[in-house]
Amino acid sequence: MFVPTNPSGILPANDYPTGSIPTLDEIGDFEFQGTVTVVTAVCEGANAELIRSLGADRVIDYEKEDFTKDRERYDFVFDAIGKSSFLKCKALLKRDGQYTSSGGAENAFFALVTPLLGGKKVPFVPPRDVAATLRFILDIIERGCFRPLIDRTYPLDEIADAFTHVASGQKLGNVIVVVDD
Repeated sequence: MFVPTNPSGILPANDYPTGSIPTLDEIGDFEFQGTVTVVTAVCEGANAELIRSLGADRVIDYEKEDFTKDRERYDFVFDAIGKSSFLKCKALLKRDGQYTSSGGAENAFFALVTPLLGGKKVPFVPPRDVAATLRFILDIIERGCFRPLIDRTYPLDEIADAFTHVASGQKLGNVIVVVDD
């Protein structure tokens, strides 16, 4: 997912607690010094309408187009799936743009190195305030900005199947394992 804005602002990645992922609506509602954020998402073409319904303004179908070749330049690139890297997405970033990902040891290395080099960065902000994180989550739920996308639900005795589905890279949303009392 990409978030282009005008040069006056960059998505405040530090406002999101580590481990929490803002919804597209939440990102789309940010305003920077009077400008509205536009969200571009990357997904399989079959899921484009679903992703638009979650708040994306523009969708790139990765089956038809290499998103790393996009001509748009972004203040913030967020890889929610963890399948990309800073090096692959660096050209997409504006001069002082930021890249973050939900995974990848390579990206952890760049979180240490890029602040020293100036310009494009991979920020890493360790969790600081659990109470503030919980208030943030409660706030976005109460405002109706949090809309979880549930792919599948598995009973505990099918946890191996749940793991296999997640590991397949084909899940769309969260996978829930239900533990009965």
